[in-house]
Amino acid sequence: KYKQMIMTVKDADKEEGIEIARRFEKIGYRIYATRGTAKVLQEAGVNAIRTNKIEQPSPNLMDLILDHKIDLVIDTPSQGVEHSKDGFVIRRNAIETGVNVLTSLDTATALVTSLENTDVKKLTLIDIATIDKR
Repeated sequence: KYKQMIMTVKDADKEEGIEIARRFEKIGYRIYATRGTAKVLQEAGVNAIRTNKIEQPSPNLMDLILDHKIDLVIDTPSQGVEHSKDGFVIRRNAIETGVNVLTSLDTATALVTSLENTDVKKLTLIDIATIDKR
């Protein structure tokens, strides 16, 4: 476990994203964020490390994910073709390298709440799509 995460949130989510980032930071996460998100987080006192978007030069999001140094990606996609393509590439690569990807802040809030209240060593994320629905 690296306790390192990437955050890239759309403008409408930035305010709520600050609080979530604060909570992850408090339980020991190092937070990488794309330019806009990093700026908002840094201005709010969260120690976010700026990283480049996929189409920008290395080191970028994909390098971090492919280096297997990231446990978690929070990516709330903006509307629009370009964004969705980026988000898709991020999510696909993250899933292929076993990184958990959250695309909604509700889920991120639920996760950080459970991490705050749990011994991380005992926690396993499961894909709810794979649960046998009896």
